[in-house]
Amino acid sequence: MACPAGKIATKTGANSDIDGCTACAPGKYSEGLNHTTCLNMTCPDGYIATLVSGGAITALDGCEACLPGTYSIGGTTTSCSSSFCPSGNIAAKTAAFSNTDGCVGCDIGKYSPGGDNNACIEMNCNSGY
Repeated sequence: MACPAGKIATKTGANSDIDGCTACAPGKYSEGLNHTTCLNMTCPDGYIATLVSGGAITALDGCEACLPGTYSIGGTTTSCSSSFCPSGNIAAKTAAFSNTDGCVGCDIGKYSPGGDNNACIEMNCNSGY
């Protein structure tokens, strides 16, 4: 049986070209044809393995960058973790590879409690301060 890319053959006695073809799960891929096993994806640091339209086709297809405020160590990871920037900093980087990668200090007149915040907050100082 010749399944399309992103899917594997999983059924004995299929009755058509696509009967018995199953999409690979997030973190896995298949080049299709007569493959019966999905292979592990290897996403770069800062990226996670996601399912893209019926299954990934190559080892890097389906790797998605983590948004600011999150990070990933890559590999077969399927979800981004929360960043942890110190107070006065925000998590501003897309595709961060550690919990403090991409932490950037706020400009004068702005602040951040830190953590996974990705935007500085305007200070509202009283008169004389």
